[in-house]
Amino acid sequence: MSNEKNIVNLSADPFLPTDWEILEHHKDGQFEFDPNKVALYLGKYQRPGSLMDSYELREELENRSAFNANLLDWLLEHPQLIPREWRGKQVFFWGTVYRDSRGNHVVRCLILSPNGWPCWRHGNIVGRFKEHQPAAIPVT
Repeated sequence: MSNEKNIVNLSADPFLPTDWEILEHHKDGQFEFDPNKVALYLGKYQRPGSLMDSYELREELENRSAFNANLLDWLLEHPQLIPREWRGKQVFFWGTVYRDSRGNHVVRCLILSPNGWPCWRHGNIVGRFKEHQPAAIPVT
């Protein structure tokens, strides 16, 4: 039995894709990863058949301490720890906001394909979010 803890440094500088800029990065110390400590948050209008405006969603997330992109990158390095329930979803890490090479303000997300292979993508924060695009937040 291993005593290894799954520590994620949420205060480190995040991964920065080429030609991107970090606009916001909420540092949050050390986090011992446990899937039971991560909730997938949907805004009040992220329901099947509807879209939620990103500005409303960001406002709802302000007091929820959304996880930053460091957790996303840590999960990509430890794919065996990504919860199976995340399959088919785009899990966003709103604690880090970037400006991409085209000047768009974006947030990176984790996608776990139906076969279980993880990767990251990004979504423009001047958009609308659907029910399969939750935010990763701490369980309180």
